[in-house]
Amino acid sequence: MIRIGQRKSRPFKAAWEAYCQMNGATMHDPAKHDDQFILNFLNSLGTLGVEQLPMRGMKRGFDMMGGMGGMGGMGGMQKKPNLSMAGMDPVKMQLVEAVKKYQKENGKDQWHALCDSELGGIRDPSRHDPHVLKAFLDSQGVVVQTTQLDMTNNPQKMQLVNRVKNFQKESPDKKELWHQYCDAELGGHRDPSRHSAQILQGFLDAYDPQ
Repeated sequence: MIRIGQRKSRPFKAAWEAYCQMNGATMHDPAKHDDQFILNFLNSLGTLGVEQLPMRGMKRGFDMMGGMGGMGGMGGMQKKPNLSMAGMDPVKMQLVEAVKKYQKENGKDQWHALCDSELGGIRDPSRHDPHVLKAFLDSQGVVVQTTQLDMTNNPQKMQLVNRVKNFQKESPDKKELWHQYCDAELGGHRDPSRHSAQILQGFLDAYDPQ
């Protein structure tokens, strides 16, 4: 993920390098850092509301936080970021709380397994599409009485799904590129409708920016 960001997005590359420098690391190669260092970097991006921003608009998110200085208080990451759900869609907030409650009552193994195999290893439920959360809860037999959540009518996600499908139709090479991405990053699941809007947007930002 870090290497794709470095290659495809200048703001992402700049954010990664600044984060390394802030934490006393002179090496920018992610392979030289342990898992926790990388996860802390990704979590720090989550605090900037990255879910609502395209990758190429990430710099705007840093500017909203006062530039990279807005992260200065994080230092060596001694304090875990407090992710606020302020402004979140009420339906999504309800589903996020339901997933968190499920983890507390039944353990985290099922949710973590799904995240690691199909959702890019991102385990924070607030960073996923509400339809992904609803599908997980349904698979575990958890009934959540949400309002106005139509699993078949999500215009934003459907637009992204169609963009990925059209991308594959453009050439055999592009289709193979999507397949390779799915096999390497998404547990081999090649149906774009099975992935969250965030994951689809990340792929398109990297390989088919508009």
